Amino acid sequence: MKTPILFLIFNRPETTFLVFEAIRQQRPQFLYIAADAPRQERPQEKEKCELARSIVNKIDWPCEVKTRFLSDHLGCKYGVSSAISWFFEQVEEGIILEDDCLPTPDFFPYCEELLQYYRHDSRIMHICGVNFLFKEFDNDFSYRFSQLAHIWGWASWRRAWKFYDLDLDKFVYFDKQKLFSNDYMDQVSKNIFINSNANEIDTWDYQWGFSVISNNGLCISPRVNMISNIGFSKDALHTTDINSKYSLMAHHPMSFPLKHCPVIIADYDCDVYEFLLEHPQIPTWQKIITQTKYYLRRIAQIIKFW
Repeated sequence: MKTPILFLIFNRPETTFLVFEAIRQQRPQFLYIAADAPRQERPQEKEKCELARSIVNKIDWPCEVKTRFLSDHLGCKYGVSSAISWFFEQVEEGIILEDDCLPTPDFFPYCEELLQYYRHDSRIMHICGVNFLFKEFDNDFSYRFSQLAHIWGWASWRRAWKFYDLDLDKFVYFDKQKLFSNDYMDQVSKNIFINSNANEIDTWDYQWGFSVISNNGLCISPRVNMISNIGFSKDALHTTDINSKYSLMAHHPMSFPLKHCPVIIADYDCDVYEFLLEHPQIPTWQKIITQTKYYLRRIAQIIKFW
């Protein structure tokens, strides 16, 4: 495949090798590998990081390889975000995979086609490979538009990443102008952005989600799930709940050729339904009301159709 791939690795050689094998089957012409350095306070981590980095020696197809192996530990926030910036400094568009996100073979041509199809459409900023609805949504197309930028296997363009707001500089203005609504979806997001802005969460992806929202961007969410997160463990940084319903999610084949959406607008009902599934802290009564509204709208659409 011609689309460049950025592979983000660290200290998990077991999952790294599994995801690498999925990449190897695609034989990409351009492969970028970025790795953070081991933490000094964890001397046992050095061996794991070196073993993960050894995947470079397993590249057995014609491929232009570039590596960014750090010698000082930057952490999730700065290590990953700077690696993605390094990637987009060299390519116009590409696929990004972390070492715990195992993709199906269909994920790659899906991303490749959509990167080309929406290459010059500045409204589209992000292409997701994961479907957190645990079902197919109610339309006849291969994907829907969303406001939620999931990063378990994704793709984007340099034109979109240039809006990345690592330090959430625009958040204060966004909040001051009361651009958040009063529904639970926006209020939960606002609290997440506040914690990220205060550096209470060592991550980079909430900032990317805010960058998409604050620039009125849209994401593409697939009809079926094509990513299985194989990294849930007690030693993980964020995905520590080994009993999570999001661990080892089932994946399904995507039908080709893709059926493109004729109208470019976020499916807000699906977004809210998905958001409620992801955030158990939202009161049960609010979930019931929102889900009831969701199903009533769907029933009304079906009745109207018939």
